[in-house]
Parts: sequence; C-alpha cells; structure tokens
Amino acid sequence: MLTAIAVPVAYPFFVFFRTGYPDAFGFALLVEACLLMLAGGALDIGSTGSAKRIYSAIARKRFEYDREESQKLVTRAAVYTLTGVILFVESLGVAIALAA
Repeated sequence: MLTAIAVPVAYPFFVFFRTGYPDAFGFALLVEACLLMLAGGALDIGSTGSAKRIYSAIARKRFEYDREESQKLVTRAAVYTLTGVILFVESLGVAIALAA
C-alpha cells in the first residue's frame, strides 16, 4: 500500500531531474522509509517519562506519565519503524536490481 504512494511521488523526480523512473522510484521509497523511521523514533522518544517532564516544564502544564499510554505509543512507534525498515529494504532491492 505504501508503495502505491511512492509511484506518484516518484513521477516529479522522473520528469524534473531527467532520471530513469526506477531510479526515481527507489529514491521515493528511500525518502518514505526515512520519514517513517523518524516518525517512529519521535513517537518512541515522546512516550518516555523524561519527555513528559520536559513537556511539563516547557508548556507549564502537568502531564501525567501513564504506563498504558506509553506502551500504546511504543507499539505505534514500532509499526512505523518496521514499515520504514521494510521500505528501506525494498529500495535497496530496487538499487541492486538496477545495478545488475
């Protein structure tokens, strides 16, 4: 499903940078993988107790640390990160296929 998103994203790279479409497709997959892994890391870091204390100090509101909510965020972060890793491996496969 995420690969279907990469197809229209790759088209402008194909047109404007005059690259081959498989090259642009691999680049779009790599960009998506990086964004998903960054989102997963941000969710994971944001779910920690120390991050809640920093939020409390900055926003001057009291944020309670909830262990169940933290576990849900870690699970969501793992899904984003795993999807990013899968897309990275897929873009690596495209690069290897183009090199052959």
